[in-house]
Amino acid sequence: MGTLVLYCLIAFGTAFSISLVLGGVHGAELLITCHDCQIFVPSALLATMAYVLGPLCGDLFLGKKTRFIMTQSIDGVVYALVTALLLTVLWPV
Repeated sequence: MGTLVLYCLIAFGTAFSISLVLGGVHGAELLITCHDCQIFVPSALLATMAYVLGPLCGDLFLGKKTRFIMTQSIDGVVYALVTALLLTVLWPV
């Protein structure tokens, strides 16, 4: 029972943080004036959510060690930046 409550709290916290990041994406789109930044910032934030926050609940629920969660998160940030850079370069003007 305690594990289920902890999992629900983690899932709620993850959903709340995703909502905050989506709000940041929307706010960033309104403030940015350069064309490349309008593509890079939202795609970097959304890719970070996908690569870092996506597997986080499962990792915590399955009991992975903190070291492995942190290295996976760092890898996710690197993948997100590469994804955002490729989308920015290949986006038609």
